[in-house]
Amino acid sequence: MRPSGHITQVVKGKVGISPEVAVSFERVTSIPARYWIQLDANHQAALHRQAETQVLEERVDLVDRFPVRDLMRRQRIRPTDSKVDALRELLRFFAVADPDALEEVCEPPRVSCRLDRLSQGLVV
Repeated sequence: MRPSGHITQVVKGKVGISPEVAVSFERVTSIPARYWIQLDANHQAALHRQAETQVLEERVDLVDRFPVRDLMRRQRIRPTDSKVDALRELLRFFAVADPDALEEVCEPPRVSCRLDRLSQGLVV
């Protein structure tokens, strides 16, 4: 049995809805436990998206390194007016999860080479 203080914390969004709490809610409200669990999952995802937006806002400078307008014109990324949304589109287009990985995409490749004295050819 859960103390009423825990229920208050759930209602205030301070703790998530565990399967045990979801079953308790189901008994009291007749609303299926899977609904309560999905409701909590949706809430957690929304919180994560808010945090992600803050991270992306700090990295919008990356957008200027890519031909965003051309990608939009060619319908490779969705049109957007926001740099944060453009950054999201670039992440999706390049199939990378975060701005650090996107930054690696736009860096020139690091190649070392030297001239081979015998053949006068380039050795990579």
